[in-house]
Amino acid sequence: MVSWFGYRSRAPQCGHFVWWFALNGGVVPIWWDPVEPWAYHGKVGFTPWYMYAPLWQQTGRGLAVTDAAKDLQSGIGRLLRLTDAAPAEVAILHSQASKHAVYAKPAMEAGKPTQTGYGRYRASDDAIAAAIKRHGFAYRYVLPEHLNATDLQGIQAIALPSCIALSDESAAALREFTASGGKLLADVMPATSDGHGKPRQASPLAGLFDTDSAVCLGDYAASDSGQALDEALGKLGVRPSVHCRTEDGEPPTYTEVYRFRRGGAEYMGIVRQPDSLAVEEGRLTIQLPETGYAYDCRTGEFLGHTRELALDVPVGNARFIALLPYRPAGLAAQASIEGTRLNVSAAIEGVEQPTDHVFRIEVTQPGAAAPSLCYSRNVLAAGGQVTYVVPLGIDDPAGQWRITVRDVATGLQAEAEAVRP
Repeated sequence: MVSWFGYRSRAPQCGHFVWWFALNGGVVPIWWDPVEPWAYHGKVGFTPWYMYAPLWQQTGRGLAVTDAAKDLQSGIGRLLRLTDAAPAEVAILHSQASKHAVYAKPAMEAGKPTQTGYGRYRASDDAIAAAIKRHGFAYRYVLPEHLNATDLQGIQAIALPSCIALSDESAAALREFTASGGKLLADVMPATSDGHGKPRQASPLAGLFDTDSAVCLGDYAASDSGQALDEALGKLGVRPSVHCRTEDGEPPTYTEVYRFRRGGAEYMGIVRQPDSLAVEEGRLTIQLPETGYAYDCRTGEFLGHTRELALDVPVGNARFIALLPYRPAGLAAQASIEGTRLNVSAAIEGVEQPTDHVFRIEVTQPGAAAPSLCYSRNVLAAGGQVTYVVPLGIDDPAGQWRITVRDVATGLQAEAEAVRP
């Protein structure tokens, strides 16, 4: 859940958010859409937040969201819900005690309530997470109780955004992690307070930051900390299995990479911020851990049998790439109608053991110019094949129905026809 996300005043921000939200695990965004008079009172420099005007016309913001969501609604969203995140290489520690302590600390020092610490923990977490994603690391969040060898298996580094309040047990677990070769990335010195927020005389982790095992920025991370975080990751010597660089050979500043997998297939979502400076990043080069057959899921374009991708990512938009261990020869589909049952069968062709796919099934009624939205489906094709029943209405027209099946990963399509007496 991301709160306050409706407060995007420009249409490009709204379109970007749809993909950012989906790639971060979001499922159903409910847009905050005020209709009170104060929301569009016309102050200079103020842009209304609403997606529908008072007479229900779509605004530029609403059109941007509708356009951005189309590919997600027609199969990529279903694919995301069926995949798992790639095995994490970096863990980000969420410390609820630290979140409260960071907010309370300025008030305690001032001796009165203050807003100085408001949003500081989130800004720190956002900045560090963004740096990890920009570099192409697969990551996941962990809680203090997950700081053990089993839950941290495969983790190269742990990021500690504003983790000033950690228990003795958590500090000991982090020391054990570094003793086993793991690395720590912090913005401010962690564990300066205990797990209840009570200040310590000194952090039990301070000594680690005098070694090659840990790096501390020395100040709370924020949106302008990108370069410092890039340098810190470089000092730690950690490297993602997917390596991302801009045309000048540097990690991107305005572009994030998300990685997923199901069976033998891997997927990457690459989203670029709606920032005027983002265009200067140019083409993104992505080095993959192994050679695969790459497809652009949004366009259906085959990108080659490759280990390196060169991608233009539109500003405020996203690319979604499938990496398969094979290149299918085609897609076959058959259909028949029995009473109110439309039976559809489809299968990947030319592959001995295909992995799971997602098929988009679209049904066009006799005489209609476009598919019927209520009869369209995004379905799991386990092992590259599926048999699916679409229930029809008893008063649906007789005649020739057209069924189109598209493989979401590769863009391959097949058509079938079925006659309803």
